[in-house]
Amino acid sequence: MIEAESWLLEGKDDRARARFEEAALALGPGAWGEAAETLREAGREAEGEKILHAWVKREPASVEARFRLGAFLERERRFPEADAELREAIRIAPENGVALNYLGYSLADRGVSVDEALTLIRRAVAVDPWNAAYLDSLGWALFRLGRYGEAREPIERAARDYPFDPTVLEHLGDVYDKLGEAERARSLWRRAVESGSEHADVLRAKIGIDAPADGSAGRADAESRRAERVPAPSIPR
Repeated sequence: MIEAESWLLEGKDDRARARFEEAALALGPGAWGEAAETLREAGREAEGEKILHAWVKREPASVEARFRLGAFLERERRFPEADAELREAIRIAPENGVALNYLGYSLADRGVSVDEALTLIRRAVAVDPWNAAYLDSLGWALFRLGRYGEAREPIERAARDYPFDPTVLEHLGDVYDKLGEAERARSLWRRAVESGSEHADVLRAKIGIDAPADGSAGRADAESRRAERVPAPSIPR
């Protein structure tokens, strides 16, 4: 896999493909998901997407292939296509918590079909009640529905497991703010900024502090954090 990625980044695509094929035989077809992500990170999104579509075409009943393609498209903000692939992954594996949570959080975060998002996330939590990412998603969906009191407990639980995750810290700060706990909210927002929130400028405005003099916003790679919190599924076919 490492050799294949190196060849890919050097533009030696034929050599890279041969190595990825060997990796897929040894490690399973999930190697194609890694190939697509490597291409995406190199700014070659169209080629990465092509690999994933080819995987889905070879294995249309693979929940991992559908999930990888859906997540890839979601990160490209092609939401209708992404939602369709994620829904198909869920249809194939109705108890796949990763796909349930990913689609549910995406819908809730966009403010789209939030009641459905809450149902999907509750199904994910039922599969894995201790998963902090799922609990954060649950709280965020409740927040989006204006159910701030109910949102508090699951996000507080998530924050205990993810004390430095800027997204969780920001969510919890937003909940405290709505519940009238302004000082606690500002404390959480400060921690989110310090942890590299992608919304650092917005949070500084909420807190009432200026951006750094050098103009840096302390932005972190939100997609990498999401990838860490929402790994690709490993499901028997």
